[in-house]
Amino acid sequence: MEAAYAPFNWTQTDDSNDAWPIEDTKEYANGYDVMVAKMICDTIDYKLEIYKTDWDSLILGLNANKYDALICGMNILPERKESVAFSTPYRTIKNCVIVRKDSKYASAKSIKDLDGAKCITQMNTNWEPLIPEIPNSTALPGTSTSNEIAAQVVAGKADVGITDDPTASVMCLSNPDLTYIVFDEGKGFSTDGEESSSMGIAVRKSDTDLLKKIDDAMESNNFDADKQEEYMQKALSILPQSELDG
Repeated sequence: MEAAYAPFNWTQTDDSNDAWPIEDTKEYANGYDVMVAKMICDTIDYKLEIYKTDWDSLILGLNANKYDALICGMNILPERKESVAFSTPYRTIKNCVIVRKDSKYASAKSIKDLDGAKCITQMNTNWEPLIPEIPNSTALPGTSTSNEIAAQVVAGKADVGITDDPTASVMCLSNPDLTYIVFDEGKGFSTDGEESSSMGIAVRKSDTDLLKKIDDAMESNNFDADKQEEYMQKALSILPQSELDG
């Protein structure tokens, strides 16, 4: 995992709130993804090892056998299916935008109301292709992490940041000058409500046995929408101050 994508995964300096050690470091990982990984490993009797890797290197490292699975808030996209196999969805999210509360875009009811905005998001994510859907938008250079999206909007360098609703909620907790908007059906991005809003655990295409074990573990734990929300609310409740401080 990236360990830099709260509330799905983050890095902390101690093992508080059942954080898990990150291999080859003195740091610990926690968050929604860590909780799900622990649940799965406990169920299938695997030893959990967490590796911290840059977003752009995750799939490459998986296919180079550096680790066995990606549980990192990764959306299930057709182009990714060409390289990896995905589990059944373990979380469904909604695309949204963050804006400054004092921005003229804060009252937007649809993406059409964001006309002319300077937009930013994390590079090499499924959010990047959404920027051109905003009329007359200007795409700013993508950020390396999701945290940087909020920083650019707070500083006024970007008018709009594109992210998902759990991540946006953390950004707004961390930055009281920000708010986020989830558009009603038919007024948001073209991919809203489609497969791209579903997150899956990725494994190598050849690891069919592992994939089945992961799917069976989620099924045996009744990891439905209610259980997913329970895990997410717990993750939000234990966010360390360092994440809230950005």
